Amino acid sequence: MAALSDPFRHWLPPTERDKVAAVTNGLVVLDTNVLLDAYRFAPRARNELFEALEKLGDRLWIPHQVALEFHKNRAAVIAEHDATYRETLTAISDFRNQVREQLGSKIRELAKRVALSDDEASQLQSLVVHGLDQAISELGHLKDRHGISDEAIYLDPVLERFQRLLLDKVGAALSEEDESSARKEAQRRIDQKVPPGYADRRKADPCGDYLVWVQALREAGDRKVPLLIVTRDVKDDWFWRSAGKTIGARSELVEECQKVAGVPFVLMTTHTFLNYATTHLSARVSDDTLRQVDSLPPPHNKEPGRLTGKKLHELVNMAVTLIDSLDRDILRFESRLDELHGLLFDEETDSDAITRVQKMIDREKSKLSRAKKLRLDYLFVADELQRSGDRGTGARVKVSRAEISRLVDEYDFYVRAEQSLIGE
Repeated sequence: MAALSDPFRHWLPPTERDKVAAVTNGLVVLDTNVLLDAYRFAPRARNELFEALEKLGDRLWIPHQVALEFHKNRAAVIAEHDATYRETLTAISDFRNQVREQLGSKIRELAKRVALSDDEASQLQSLVVHGLDQAISELGHLKDRHGISDEAIYLDPVLERFQRLLLDKVGAALSEEDESSARKEAQRRIDQKVPPGYADRRKADPCGDYLVWVQALREAGDRKVPLLIVTRDVKDDWFWRSAGKTIGARSELVEECQKVAGVPFVLMTTHTFLNYATTHLSARVSDDTLRQVDSLPPPHNKEPGRLTGKKLHELVNMAVTLIDSLDRDILRFESRLDELHGLLFDEETDSDAITRVQKMIDREKSKLSRAKKLRLDYLFVADELQRSGDRGTGARVKVSRAEISRLVDEYDFYVRAEQSLIGE
């Protein structure tokens, strides 16, 4: 029987040997949700995730788009985490107060009928309420041990550990020309339902997945090693499913990776990767950590929601404040660039100094470009929020709540960029 042709072979799902090779020798790329899940894990599970990733060494790599999405979304995840604890604590406290009030009334009635002493009546009530007090106390201890609170937006232990782990392991941003071209291709794929990314058509930025894919293909092609992408988001525009089972990466993606980068492509869930890391990288991952991975709710796209007029006004003011701040920064960067260009053409500047100045110019240009892009993003969001406010209370907002919530942390991300995952 004749051997299979290469095009046909490239459409087949990866073998066990392919998966092991990708884990042990390939370029391992993490999706944004894998990074954000570190906030959701309990401390032990979080530590085991980091230790498994550390086993990869220089083979671990993050596309610039993933780092950008991580920073845009981490504040929302932190706030969501903190809110969940607070809501649960409030629910138990409210229930305790209701029990204390209703039970107290019943015990007082009982005391009158059977002649209970004050001490006996008080003890009965304490036995019931004490259990709820213990639950509130224990939940508070769990929250503290988890190590993530709303203050983590500014003092973030997870971010600090990622910064150490991913030092020199984050890709550069696409050039303006390449990004523009990639976004056009991403939109074509969304319109024609060509993987990856078409399942994100309702996201604030529907092109994100394709930008990750383009950047990952480039890096894998440069290194000429198998490409492994790890994600917890099992979507049809990435994964191939048959008879209710997840087989692996879409065959179109396997073929495209081979064609563009010249290397095999493997796609794994976080759970599967951690299993392979345990077996083939000597990582220590407990069953409890795997259960936590499985118990997390699936990543989802938030639909546009309705906001009150007051909230819309607050968000518009926030966006305008950030735009004003960015305007000042843009002027400062442009002034700095003028100064540096003056040094560049100064006859007294020696060749070594010229090299240093040129690097400084490149950094300032990058900052200026980033500030201008953020300003355009904010102008769009502020304009849409203002339009929604003009339509009246309860108006439908076309941008998602997830996109709006990013305003809270976006400028903080921008000003800390040089110390962040995508710093210079």
